[in-house]
Amino acid sequence: MSGYLTMWKLKNGLFEKDFYDDALCDLFMEIKRVWRNQPKLTEWQAKQLFGMLPPPEAVRGRLDRNAVMEKVDMQQLIEMYIPPPYRVMGDRLTVICPFHSEKTPSMSINLSKKRYHCFGSCGEGGSAIDLIMKSEGINFLAALKKLNELF
Repeated sequence: MSGYLTMWKLKNGLFEKDFYDDALCDLFMEIKRVWRNQPKLTEWQAKQLFGMLPPPEAVRGRLDRNAVMEKVDMQQLIEMYIPPPYRVMGDRLTVICPFHSEKTPSMSINLSKKRYHCFGSCGEGGSAIDLIMKSEGINFLAALKKLNELF
């Protein structure tokens, strides 16, 4: 019996014991049982349940947002994207917002939390990734890659 026909039988609910491999038949019967008991089970959940997905450490080349954010030096990033003057107040910087025209500093940057917020007319705020996205007009993944390359 071909694999395609077996999967067709699985998909259409035909679970007869005419499989050549009893272990494969048992697996399909288990899938059927789980599907019956959990009708809202998605394909991703089913693959996860039956171990068809690789473990997270086996997936190489993926960018982890938290790992990238830990490496970011917010003060150095601010110096790259926002022109001076900078006012330092503890672990905060106050700068002139680059997203709207103004004469007095209205953007506050928390260096320890790696977040910013403008108290001026634009009200922009977010993390280091959001700053890159807004400054360069790129999407989240491109901004994450850029931060990973910079730091």
